[in-house]
Amino acid sequence: MEILLVDNIPGELSQPATGDVLRVLCVEDNDGDAKLNIWQLRAGGFAVNADIVESIEEFEVALSAKPYDVILADFALRGATGLDALAALQRAGKDIPFLFVTGSLGDDLAVECMKEGAADYILKDHPGRLTRAVRKALEKKAAREKIRFVDEERRKELAIAVEQIRTPVQTLIGMAELLGKSQLDAEQRQSVNAFRSAGASILAIVDGLLDSTQ
Repeated sequence: MEILLVDNIPGELSQPATGDVLRVLCVEDNDGDAKLNIWQLRAGGFAVNADIVESIEEFEVALSAKPYDVILADFALRGATGLDALAALQRAGKDIPFLFVTGSLGDDLAVECMKEGAADYILKDHPGRLTRAVRKALEKKAAREKIRFVDEERRKELAIAVEQIRTPVQTLIGMAELLGKSQLDAEQRQSVNAFRSAGASILAIVDGLLDSTQ
């Protein structure tokens, strides 16, 4: 696995870039193409720290060893395809934008890649699209993370509300059960049973609301 740091980029593209460092994992068996992708991102304004791997095995090792912001993969790899790398990413359960950067990709294959979860695909003879595609993929990931954060906050708020409802209702149900053990006439017993049944229904509703957010 080769590590390509910001300072390793030669020529005019080695001028300082703005923004945070973009951690890139390149899955590419052509070293020149991989470095060209990094230079293109650098020229587009990213400060880049990249690892270059050539096989699925190296990809899985790198993926488990450190965090990445984006993955750039050729479709044709040694003994595998970029779809194999995408599947490995999904098995790892990590939400990292995965973009194909490849020499050629037919329409049917491009559609399949997108259906399998690729963020985008860029042809190597159109490198100018790479920076824009990466920025768009990162924006979409940020939006997903915001939604997940909001959903998690709502689940927490709902859990608190459910507990605030459950505790007094359970107390009332307990009181109804105690009353049910007393000497009651038929009408009183019917009222107590109705009260207890209503309490149980409320608990089922609030628990169901909580379960629906899991």
